[in-house]
Amino acid sequence: MENRLQIVSLDVPYPPDYGGVVDIFYTIKHLHDAGVKIILHCFEYGRGKQPELETLCERVYYYPRKKIFSFSIPYFVISRKNNLLRDRLRQHDIPVLLEGIHCSYHFFKDELPGTTWIRMSNVEYEYYFELFKNERNIFYKLYYLWESRLLKRYEQSVIQKGKFLAVSHHDEKIYKSKGGQCSYLSLMIQSAIINSKPGSGNYCLYHGNLSVPENEQVAIFLIQKIFSKLNISFIIAGRSPSKKLLKTGKKNSISIISDPDETEMNFLISNAHIHILPSFNSTGTKIKIIYALQFGRHVITNKNAIQESGLDSLCHIYESDDQLIDLIQQLMTLPLGDEEISKRKKIFYEEFNPAKNTRHLMDILFNQPQ
Repeated sequence: MENRLQIVSLDVPYPPDYGGVVDIFYTIKHLHDAGVKIILHCFEYGRGKQPELETLCERVYYYPRKKIFSFSIPYFVISRKNNLLRDRLRQHDIPVLLEGIHCSYHFFKDELPGTTWIRMSNVEYEYYFELFKNERNIFYKLYYLWESRLLKRYEQSVIQKGKFLAVSHHDEKIYKSKGGQCSYLSLMIQSAIINSKPGSGNYCLYHGNLSVPENEQVAIFLIQKIFSKLNISFIIAGRSPSKKLLKTGKKNSISIISDPDETEMNFLISNAHIHILPSFNSTGTKIKIIYALQFGRHVITNKNAIQESGLDSLCHIYESDDQLIDLIQQLMTLPLGDEEISKRKKIFYEEFNPAKNTRHLMDILFNQPQ
């Protein structure tokens, strides 16, 4: 029997160039390659219509986000309320996969037929509370706090109705503890192939979307607190660095590469000796750590960034600034060896194998025997 599925995406999931859409795009691609017929609904607010998606889906619909505010429903949910989306979802009696609780408004209102699953990349109220703690702009700080409080109540209501797919064991435990039906499904990535180069490089690298406040704060922390004390080459690369970050880098003689294209970023990742990728919040699995382990050499991070993600044994973990400095100095003299690469291959095959994870997802979505 033909398997058909409707997917609602919080954003246009192509190109897969930031963490929030990587999992969505490769879920679509791997399900398509497994023969699943997909009707894709996505919210478009700046990324444009993408012909590539037409090659993977039966049909692709785009919807605008709206500036709607509510005192009871989080903004990133209510702004995706769309009656045309609701009506189209109701035309087909097939499973629905909501990519993000962001897309759950019509499910919350009991307006969707059949079986609906919600894919979670974070426990969102925790994520927004972390944003609140780290934000310095008072307007955004208050917004994140308000959104976090709304999300905590809203998620509890949805948990009682929904079926969840968690991206980490940490999140799976939280949703189950609140009475939800939740299954673990690790991040969908392009492949589980490890292409790390053995040997040594001569610089350390931090990369990410530098327009994200937390990423900027991490970059500034690394410049001011860590590499100001080291005579080691350090490069920061990513999208849209602010004037503040560029100024901080220049003042401390740190190279900041703005908006590298895919070829340049891939070169930087594969040739760095150490990837330094900590996080100031403990939510979600960081896709950049997965890429660094697949294509780079040594990876240093903290517990926040890899919480119950299955990546712990592949990274070097630090707990203090002094320990981070010591780790960098030690690892700069240590080539990446074949044994470490083999360990990565084994764990990626077990945890992030797209073929295995796609079969698991199809078992869940289509009630096939496991």
